[in-house]
Amino acid sequence: MPLGKHLLDLLRLSVIPAGYAEPQRSSTPTQIIHCVSKLRHAGIKLNAKEFESFLMVKFKRGVIEMPTITIDDFMSAFLLNYVAYEQCHKSCSKHITTYATLLDCLVNSYKDVEYLCDRNIMENCYGNDGEIAHFINNMGKDVAFDYDRCYL
Repeated sequence: MPLGKHLLDLLRLSVIPAGYAEPQRSSTPTQIIHCVSKLRHAGIKLNAKEFESFLMVKFKRGVIEMPTITIDDFMSAFLLNYVAYEQCHKSCSKHITTYATLLDCLVNSYKDVEYLCDRNIMENCYGNDGEIAHFINNMGKDVAFDYDRCYL
């Protein structure tokens, strides 16, 4: 594991799984990720699956597989601080920002959170489903994000 440049960076690097490097700029067109409600309407399934890190997300044959993430006071502070860290340090990878952006794409309303909780992809220890939706939708506000350098 590479050495961190800062205590936050060291902890951030510890949750990034091996083999999940950010790609170099790609000429492949960027795809838009829709919210859970629209994905379900299109026949896409979402399943919880155990992986070594909450950052590991797979999509194949119409199924999105994600590990369970517990949204609580710790995780909300973790995500906010690491998104801020990645935004302030241009040279570091944007893994947490990418994951936060994915969550923001998947969640448009409390109904999306409710479904993710029902599928054991999200565990709500934060508040009601509307509060989690609000947190997720505000977490990535005004965040610089390059879809072409996304590890997902």
